[in-house]
Amino acid sequence: MKNTPQTIGALQAIGLVLYIALIATVMATITNNPPIENKNPLLGISLFLLTFVTSALICGTIALGYPIKLFFTDGKRSEAVHVVLWTIGWLVAFALLFIVYLIAYGPLLQ
Repeated sequence: MKNTPQTIGALQAIGLVLYIALIATVMATITNNPPIENKNPLLGISLFLLTFVTSALICGTIALGYPIKLFFTDGKRSEAVHVVLWTIGWLVAFALLFIVYLIAYGPLLQ
């Protein structure tokens, strides 16, 4: 069964939301319960940047891996662009849902 660009975009956006939620949970846990007192800010900054760059690579792979395959390998340029646009649309929809939730109920963690 062939998935439509809308479905693929939704699945990619869901994957990104879950990955972001996982990283946010880990970061919140680490900042609330630091394992050791960091006396060298260079280590903290380096860890943040390493995590940021790795995260950008993972998110880029989730969002653009399949469209790049479609575009370059399969020659389906139009479908590749539609998948990217649908992924963006779904991410915006999820962000709006989170904003509405925060306005209605407040932050998840307090």
